[in-house]
Amino acid sequence: MKTLVLSILIMAALSSFYNPVKTDTDKGFMVKAAQNNMAEIDAAKLALQKSTSGSIKSFAQMMIEDHTAALNELKTLAQQKSVMLPDSTDDTHRLFAQRLMLVSGSSFDSAYMQAQVRDHVATIAVFQAEVSNGIDAQAKAYANKLLPKLQMHLQHAQNVAGNTGSMMNDMQHQNMQQNSNSNGSSNNNSSNSSNSSGNSYMQNNAGMDSSGSDSNSMSATKDSSQRR
Repeated sequence: MKTLVLSILIMAALSSFYNPVKTDTDKGFMVKAAQNNMAEIDAAKLALQKSTSGSIKSFAQMMIEDHTAALNELKTLAQQKSVMLPDSTDDTHRLFAQRLMLVSGSSFDSAYMQAQVRDHVATIAVFQAEVSNGIDAQAKAYANKLLPKLQMHLQHAQNVAGNTGSMMNDMQHQNMQQNSNSNGSSNNNSSNSSNSSGNSYMQNNAGMDSSGSDSNSMSATKDSSQRR
């Protein structure tokens, strides 16, 4: 009897620890969440290396800290549910990371922050779907716990992206103004050169007219001498 009771207690303890995920929906959510977490961490590490913006570097550091914590928590949950998580992100994010490595300066900042807005919108949708449609209680609890932080990330990303866009517009406006001023100076120089040429031409004509008048005067004097 004691042996039977002990066996039941052991089975109950094991079942509470080993509780496999109940549906493919929950498993798919966990895999996707792991990939998204890793994508955020990888992109943020790249931003720390390539960005020259203090606000973007601060945002990237937050992404590394928050998504590393979220990934570690997910790994613990996946182990309990016997779900095999991928060890790297998906192909789409890997390709985008490769493209990010090819740009720098304001082009990098703009591309990174725009991607952060898109990615967090997509990730929030994935987590909301798990909360609404998931079956496994622990997977749903994980999604529900992370949603407020993801929404905060999205708002922060939108603010930083907006500031980055404004800075780029200001730079473009300054460049256009500088080009306009340069073209205006060039046109003024051309106009001055044209005016100088015109003045020289008028002076030459005036000289020619004066020479013609002198010639006529000399001719009139000669005729007068001959009549005498």
